[in-house]
Amino acid sequence: MNILLLGSGGREHALALGLARNNTLFIAPGNPGTKHVGTNVSINPNDPDEVTKWATSNGIDLDEVLREVQASNMSKLGADGKPIYREDGKVLKGPGFFNPNIARVLGLESEDGK
Repeated sequence: MNILLLGSGGREHALALGLARNNTLFIAPGNPGTKHVGTNVSINPNDPDEVTKWATSNGIDLDEVLREVQASNMSKLGADGKPIYREDGKVLKGPGFFNPNIARVLGLESEDGK
């Protein structure tokens, strides 16, 4: 599977070590350490158009990942489909909230989380 990891810090290097197993890993922009784990890519990770264009032209399916992120965002809503606000205006997580499970979507873990 082709995976594009966005970032250039130490956390990205740690993630790259795990993601590189049995996958073709690209890191944008990456750092000197990540080039030993995958392929550093010279694209701006903060430019959605550039990332999308590069990812889709290199066989990375963003649709499933974005669906999972969108579903997680929608799970923050209350039962009435509206945001739940704290007194200070911060949006709270709804009763059905779940974190996006990108690893599952990418096939890096099973449905039961293993």
